[in-house]
Amino acid sequence: MSYFITVSLLFSVALREAKLIHTLTPPTISPVLYVKNNFKPNEVTLITSFTYRQFKYYAPEYLNYWVGVNSPQKIGTDIVVMDYSGFKNEISLLNNYQIVDSKEFVGPKDVFPRVFRTKLFIYQKR
Repeated sequence: MSYFITVSLLFSVALREAKLIHTLTPPTISPVLYVKNNFKPNEVTLITSFTYRQFKYYAPEYLNYWVGVNSPQKIGTDIVVMDYSGFKNEISLLNNYQIVDSKEFVGPKDVFPRVFRTKLFIYQKR
């Protein structure tokens, strides 16, 4: 009888966790969805680091640079979206850009322990 109660309890906890994970959008995917819903591919340049792979996979139609590997040599759009504000100081091409908005995406730390928070910084050409 105690075996049945233990298995039932474990099953109910696992089912609740599975449902939670299935219904939440990871904080590393939320920025991709935000960009896709708010910008057209030809009007924005992405400069990313830890969300680089997510953008390449879920939004391959967007121009996406990974600083240090394929840093931009020129920027042909008036809007630049970055996942790290420090890139502004590292890339001289961004001297003519100013921050206009930032967005934060947060998920439960117990569900997404590795990366539970991401930010996007939106810059526009002056």
